[in-house]
Amino acid sequence: MPAAAPAASADASPTSHVFKERWPNGKVKFEYQTARGPDGKVVKHGWTRAYYEDGPLEREGTYRYGERVGKWRYYRRNGTLDHEADFGDGRTSRA
Repeated sequence: MPAAAPAASADASPTSHVFKERWPNGKVKFEYQTARGPDGKVVKHGWTRAYYEDGPLEREGTYRYGERVGKWRYYRRNGTLDHEADFGDGRTSRA
């Protein structure tokens, strides 16, 4: 089964907000936290989840100022874990 929502990252802005985007059928497509980045723009920052159109969790992970960081989990429609990817600490560039 999918894990509980990850805790907000330690450096999450105290002014972060949670947003939800929905599929045309009304089910949640994405839910994620945002904050203002160092440049003042609103970016994804904190936990995020994406869902298949029929409702099951598709992936979950964490953003740090718009960059994927840490361990991300990807799920099959039946809820079983498909694979994980580690995006590191977000401080090194990836090709």
